[in-house]
Amino acid sequence: MTSIAFIAGFLAFLIGACAFLPVGILAWTWLTLQNPHQVIGVDLPLNLAIVIACVIGLITNRKRATVWADGTVILMMLLLLHSGLTTMLALSPDYSYPYFDRMWKTMALAGFIVLFMQNRTRLQALVWVIVASIGMLALKGSAFSILTAGQFRVWGPIGSQIHDNNHFAGAICMTIPLCFYLVATTKNAMVKLALRCLGWSLPLAALFTYSRGGLLTLLAVAGCYFLQTKRKLPMVIAAVAVFLVLLPMMPSHWLDRMNSISETIGDSSKADESVQGRFNAWYVYSRVAMDRPLIGGGFRAPELQGVWNTYLNTDNAKAAHNNIFQVLGEHGFLGLGLYFLIILLAFKNVAAIIVRTRHIPELGWSRSLAIACGISLFAYMVAGLTVSIPYYDLFIVLVVFIASLRRLVVQQISSRERARNPADARSPYGATPFPPPTGHAVPSIQRGAAR
Repeated sequence: MTSIAFIAGFLAFLIGACAFLPVGILAWTWLTLQNPHQVIGVDLPLNLAIVIACVIGLITNRKRATVWADGTVILMMLLLLHSGLTTMLALSPDYSYPYFDRMWKTMALAGFIVLFMQNRTRLQALVWVIVASIGMLALKGSAFSILTAGQFRVWGPIGSQIHDNNHFAGAICMTIPLCFYLVATTKNAMVKLALRCLGWSLPLAALFTYSRGGLLTLLAVAGCYFLQTKRKLPMVIAAVAVFLVLLPMMPSHWLDRMNSISETIGDSSKADESVQGRFNAWYVYSRVAMDRPLIGGGFRAPELQGVWNTYLNTDNAKAAHNNIFQVLGEHGFLGLGLYFLIILLAFKNVAAIIVRTRHIPELGWSRSLAIACGISLFAYMVAGLTVSIPYYDLFIVLVVFIASLRRLVVQQISSRERARNPADARSPYGATPFPPPTGHAVPSIQRGAAR
């Protein structure tokens, strides 16, 4: 019954996408982030179907998109091209290609967002889709944790990029700031209450992924809110109260796993097998980059046992478990440089939005949204210190979303200034409403005026 209802709803989205392209982009984002068909066991090529619908919507779209590109968009294109090159020249092209295939499809979604999600309503709708996609998974996970007293780990959807508990925790932490942005900007009391419940279920689900990196990312998000809030004392009191109530309720094996963080920091010799395996992976990925500095080894190639044994004689080849080392080992120093520039420009866009809208009340929503996006991007960076999610779909969507938001803010500020000084827009001489005199003023004499 659930599958039938899902397919019926999806068909409605397909029809909507053909008639109105933004509907298709929102549905595409939903399928990419949540993988609902895999959650309920529907084995159909739904991603391909929604892409075809979006192409039809693109052809039939009456209002053509304004093509634009800032530094972030250009760098994303360069990273995609470089990734294609590194895939062709990879240590194992057949093994690397499926990861490139997924990356360019997500980049295609980002391109549609850049071209067609260009106003406040569409960007706001995209935030709702992001929060609902990850939030519903987290809500399900938190309910499962409560019913089982937290005895089991919470996992992401099978077959998705965030199936691993560590990846899922990072995705949840990235969603928290966007969820509380919706809480702050939603006026309907019932919807606001539902969002608050969803917002507090997110950190609970992140905790019960049993991810140590997820705990550190959650603390980083809380620290960001502490720094930017004006009510620091109530926040500290609430955090202490939650800590005192929640900590005694945690299962003993959860506490043992989290305690291993301090043990590893205090004495690296006490690092468990998982942590030591990450140290080994960082070594192998960096060695691959040193041997192939411009192109690296290709997507996930350094985790192949044959490549691994070239640099380290162990039988447990692992993924990098770190965004920086993974990009470095897969795409070399050139790819890592492009990756860093994308992140830096995204933060630069966030800062530009915050500064330019500081004293414009009607653009307060964009300032709040930029702050939420900045915290989400910071959560991604912290999570990326311990997990391998450099090309995570939400990160790619978030980067182009921030670029689109800045472009919209610049347009609205320009319109506001033109409305304030209409003479500037009408006169070719700037603020001067009339052209300067060229000589003595000669009064016009109408025919018959002297009679």
